[in-house]
Amino acid sequence: MKMPRLGIVALLAGGLAITGLIALAQTTSTNQTAKPKATAKTPTTPAAPASAQTRANRVATKLKLTPDQKAKLVPIFQEEIDKRAEVTKRRQAERDQIFQDFLTKIKTSGILTDAQYTNFLALETPASPTPPKAAAPKPTTPATPKPKAPDTEKE
Repeated sequence: MKMPRLGIVALLAGGLAITGLIALAQTTSTNQTAKPKATAKTPTTPAAPASAQTRANRVATKLKLTPDQKAKLVPIFQEEIDKRAEVTKRRQAERDQIFQDFLTKIKTSGILTDAQYTNFLALETPASPTPPKAAAPKPTTPATPKPKAPDTEKE
C-alpha cells in the first residue's frame, strides 16, 4: 500500500511538532525545579558588621583553618572593621557639614523671613525620634440602666 507524499510529510511534521512540545514541556518543568545559577555577588555592607572574632570563626569553619591561622586572622579583621568605621564617621561629618552650609546659605540669602526660615527648619531638619505614644485609654461605656420592673397597675 502506497502513501501519498503529502501524507508522509504531514505525518512527519505532526510527529516533529509533538516531539517538540514534549521536549519543551520537560525543559520547562525541569527549569522550574532547578536551582538558579550562582551569580557573582556584589559586596554589600551589612547593617551591623560581624565582630572580628565571629568573622574569623566563620572563615575558619569554611576553610578548615588551624587555630593558629584563625588567631592570626582576628587582628586583620579588626583592623578592617576599624578602618570602615572611620570612613563612615568621616563621610557622616562631611554630610553634616554640607547640610549646615546649605542651611546657612538659605538663612543668609534673605529669601525667607525669620518665621518662614523657622518653619523651613522644621521641614528640612531630620526629626528627632519621637517618644512612643502612651496607649490611649479605653473609652468607658456608660453603665447600662437596670431594666425596670413591669408596671403593675391596680385596677
